[in-house]
Amino acid sequence: MARHLLVDDYGGYKALFSTARQEASPCIELGCWAHARRKFFDLHQANASPMALEALTRIGQLYHIEQRGKALSIGARQQLRVEQSQPVLNALQQWLIQTRANTANAEAQPKHLTIR
Repeated sequence: MARHLLVDDYGGYKALFSTARQEASPCIELGCWAHARRKFFDLHQANASPMALEALTRIGQLYHIEQRGKALSIGARQQLRVEQSQPVLNALQQWLIQTRANTANAEAQPKHLTIR
């Protein structure tokens, strides 16, 4: 049975998600949106990056959906996420993949553009 763990990008957690560990006792990493968002925020603040602004806008959509679900029951919130957040997440992932593919020097891109 796979377990889920919500973590920030602290390196000490990485061993929990290693390939060898996954075979023994799977642990699925769940990332923190606040940390991911901050990377794009910093990039936009530094140079008014249109790419970073687009990412912030898309992440903002997820934040708005979560805000609407705050007062809902667990089941209703889960349904809201399936119906509304999942399509936004899928579109965000595809946009990030496409943006990375279309950006010169993809190897030098910040790791927050890397889709795991």
